[in-house]
Amino acid sequence: MHAPRNRAYKGTELLLSAVERARAHADLELDLVEGVTHAEAVARKRLSRAMERLRRSIVASRKKTLDASLGAIVESVESFCGDAEIRDDISILGIEATPR
Repeated sequence: MHAPRNRAYKGTELLLSAVERARAHADLELDLVEGVTHAEAVARKRLSRAMERLRRSIVASRKKTLDASLGAIVESVESFCGDAEIRDDISILGIEATPR
């Protein structure tokens, strides 16, 4: 994520150029946040970090059974929330594929 107030000061053009070159060699994502309020930018950053934690949890549980993988993901979410009440339902769809 890159959220510049001043593109020149933050080196945004240099960063965008480097990201484009790197994309030729790797799957790379950059979230450029511009034209939003500070509160919106902070919310996007929090969401981005939460999604990365979830992705790491999924990758870490890939070699487990489906039930164990889903349980590990739920544990990760609950651990992140700590003592805070989860105010919404948690839905997870697990798909188990068997190699041919």
